[in-house]
Amino acid sequence: MSEPTIEALMFLVFVWAFFEAIAWPVMPDAILVPVCVTQPGHSGEFLGLAVLGMACGGAITYWITARSNWLKLQRLPLVRKSMIEQATIWFEKEGPRAVLHQALSALPFKVFAGLAGELNIPFIPFLTFAILVRGARFAVVAALSAMGGTLLPGFVRENGAVLLIVWVLVFGLGLAGTVRYWERR
Repeated sequence: MSEPTIEALMFLVFVWAFFEAIAWPVMPDAILVPVCVTQPGHSGEFLGLAVLGMACGGAITYWITARSNWLKLQRLPLVRKSMIEQATIWFEKEGPRAVLHQALSALPFKVFAGLAGELNIPFIPFLTFAILVRGARFAVVAALSAMGGTLLPGFVRENGAVLLIVWVLVFGLGLAGTVRYWERR
């Protein structure tokens, strides 16, 4: 089986980030790590596409929730009522700056984008803060992953499958822990 092309990986990163901002339950960091580790020379492009995909998907989520109640946030995979409640509190106190909490709270971005639309938070400031805060987190993830791939290319090449399995397990456990945390709140 042949390895995916750079173009295919770029498309995957964009699509992943786009759909995560709407309904896909797994954040783009999950794909950024392996692609940046294995293709460190393209980490900047992957980063840009993740941010662009997130922004486009977030804009669609915002637009849908601002105009209808078709998208039910509480019915989305891995979204919990306490997540929606906490993000609502932040928006009520801070307006569009509330999205600054997203990167470290582990609340899904789609919750912020959906609530911003529902609550009529000004779109441009919301999306600007979202791009800055998520872009910064994506940049750290991409840079650290690319550094690992650059410093240890032979190790990555020889142990790629094992590293991928370990990453999936670590990420999965972290995601499960985050969801459990918000379920108990």
